[in-house]
Amino acid sequence: MSGVREDGPRPGAPRTQRALPAPRAGPVGGDEWGANAAPAERAGRHPPARMNGRLSTEAHAVASARAQIRAAERMEDRPELDARPRPPRRPRPGLVTRTIAFAIDAAIVNAAALAVAGTLALAFSILHLPHEVRHILVACGGAAFVIWVVVYFTTFWATTGQTPANRLIDIRVCDETTHEDITAIRSIIRFAGLILCAIPLGAGFLPILFDERRRGLHDRLAHTVVLNERVKPLVKRETPK
Repeated sequence: MSGVREDGPRPGAPRTQRALPAPRAGPVGGDEWGANAAPAERAGRHPPARMNGRLSTEAHAVASARAQIRAAERMEDRPELDARPRPPRRPRPGLVTRTIAFAIDAAIVNAAALAVAGTLALAFSILHLPHEVRHILVACGGAAFVIWVVVYFTTFWATTGQTPANRLIDIRVCDETTHEDITAIRSIIRFAGLILCAIPLGAGFLPILFDERRRGLHDRLAHTVVLNERVKPLVKRETPK
């Protein structure tokens, strides 16, 4: 019959054999995904080749980023796998070096306290004070000595990281991660940890012998580390041509 389209499906034909509608031309000839194509024709079809290429590029970028993250995590777990040049690691001062530094600081603190106490004793010897007043002055002197010891160590740790003895031996107290100077609060925590280390017959200092970074209990509490400032990074000299 003349009213039936030749390219249309036959009434008796199965659905799988029915012909699909012809693609319409878009802005560029032959592009079945053009702007003029009907939404019903675009639905359910496979994406064009350029969309496949874009998706594969994005997937490759995501996979590459994940691989870099996994590689960075492996290098953090095993630093020997990292081939990047690193600065030379400075040796940590051991227990003997730090004990010598503490002994020198203790001598400085006691010498200053004895000088002040001797001066005050000579001044009060001229005056005839009652025994009750003398006992009060002795108690105040003991409290002043404790405050002087705390201020001595915490002030040097929080400002320069070096007490006079540490500067003499070239060691410095600093943050365990950034190697920067610590705050006043952390220096007080470190001094309190120092007292706790000395209470059980100095057992809190024993981890310095076994810890990789030579940290005692007071260092762990304050998150600090002691570095040897005497070792300087090596500078490569250029040979004259």
